[in-house]
Amino acid sequence: METTPTPILVTTDFDDIGDATILLVPPGEYPLAPDTLEQVTHLIGLGENPDSYPVLILEGEESEAINLDTEDSSPMRVFQSDTCFANVALQASEQTVLETCFGIMDDKQFSDMFFNVEWHGEIDALNTAMFTFLHGRDWALEAYGRESYRARNRIERGLDFVHQGMMNAIDNTFRPLVRLGEKLDNIRGLK
Repeated sequence: METTPTPILVTTDFDDIGDATILLVPPGEYPLAPDTLEQVTHLIGLGENPDSYPVLILEGEESEAINLDTEDSSPMRVFQSDTCFANVALQASEQTVLETCFGIMDDKQFSDMFFNVEWHGEIDALNTAMFTFLHGRDWALEAYGRESYRARNRIERGLDFVHQGMMNAIDNTFRPLVRLGEKLDNIRGLK
């Protein structure tokens, strides 16, 4: 009997994700290597609130960051991924730049790529299509060049905040309905 690939997978073992394109991750701490997420489009934490989000420790690859202002290079850990993250905490043991790429034509913004993500101080995200850092941490801007790269401006941060707030409002509206449906399924013996 031939099995079809499962696009959605609940996992705690990132070495065995098969052909899954959407990963659901329970609370816990998980080291992630860049090649782990090659085909993964979405990685979603199953934690209900920031205190229970799974913590993903990004293990960036050693690379050279070219400062476009001075043309100097400096060592930097880089984690390249176009995966959308939701309901997770991201951290790294060393200063790491998560490089992603989306443009104006994609109709995406940082809040689409990193929805309800908790960021720890040793990591920042860079949209390589727009030369824009999510946070614009000093160490990242120094490595890439303050004149050539930038942090999001106040308007961009505000739009991301409003977008994320609207999506959370929708989630909060439907979450009780989903729980009610689960209870009805349990009562009727369907689950």
